[in-house]
Amino acid sequence: MGSDRALSAFTETYIQNAQPPVLSLGFKDAFGELITEFAPTQTKLLPWFSNLLPEGHLRKYLAERARVGQAREYFLLWVLGRDLPGAITVEPADSEAWPP
Repeated sequence: MGSDRALSAFTETYIQNAQPPVLSLGFKDAFGELITEFAPTQTKLLPWFSNLLPEGHLRKYLAERARVGQAREYFLLWVLGRDLPGAITVEPADSEAWPP
């Protein structure tokens, strides 16, 4: 059985970039420095990613279509990765295949 534990991290290339593209000010500390350590989450994702997902009836509908529990945000993000608000896409790492 799988786990709903999610680990979030920036790539080393992003961290080392002197002027990385701004993802969200929520990923910066009070001094404007990039936060690079995140506590693992269970079922829910970090708020920035969680907020990309639909809510209410649309979430229920899409979760049913994908055969994913609507509380399992990582899997919803995985399934909806090419169709997120703000022209944001989530892509598999290391050339992994998309889910069917």
